[in-house]
Amino acid sequence: MTNSGLRLLALGAALVGAAGCGPALRDLGDVEVYLNPSPSSSNPAPSTLSYDANAHGCVNWPEDWTATQNGKPLTFVSRGGNTLVWSSSYTPQGVICSMPTFESFAPDITEEVTTFIFSDGHDEIVAEFLNLNTPLSLRLVSPQDGLLRPGQTAVVAYAPETDRLGEPGLELGRNDGSGINWLRGTTRPRQEGATFTFTVPLSVPPGEAELSLRATAVSGVSRCSSTCIAQTLKHARLTVRIAPFAQP
Repeated sequence: MTNSGLRLLALGAALVGAAGCGPALRDLGDVEVYLNPSPSSSNPAPSTLSYDANAHGCVNWPEDWTATQNGKPLTFVSRGGNTLVWSSSYTPQGVICSMPTFESFAPDITEEVTTFIFSDGHDEIVAEFLNLNTPLSLRLVSPQDGLLRPGQTAVVAYAPETDRLGEPGLELGRNDGSGINWLRGTTRPRQEGATFTFTVPLSVPPGEAELSLRATAVSGVSRCSSTCIAQTLKHARLTVRIAPFAQP
């Protein structure tokens, strides 16, 4: 999965339902659904359902199996199944199991809860995520006057607080695209929950600057049939003011 990808991971679901003549959702065992972020709800992105075909066999997603996002049906591009692999000389090389591919949609940024349901008519995998498409934002908590002073401690908070950030990169630099990061080489900002605490370097010149936070955000989960993870790369910026350095 690329850094920009959005991943929903549903593992170890304990599915109990009526047995049928054809394949059942439970036959897939542990399930992974890879969701790519879309630029808008009208521009769907291809997403893939993945499972261990070696352990559970290769299943062609039946016509009566469904997938929805906030009640809206997801369109299948491919329902998976066995695919013949050819060499460059057009000679059959074997058969692989293709995974079902469908189109997901970017949730509206006002939607606090996004629900995915995968069903075979008897069993379901349900995953509800919080603030899935809410942009990351920054707010200066301390100093309260909003003026950063070299040598002093500052605290910045991010939202939505339901996001859990993996390997966050907090930077303090110019807002001119120069790539300067005055926090590089200093003590790493300390993260506690949705806040970061750092010391403003003495080398920061006075004037306007920019705090920047880039990280893989793992969305909060409000409901889940098993273990669910949704993550995407997010980036936030905040313009700040730097006070002149005052000699002690």
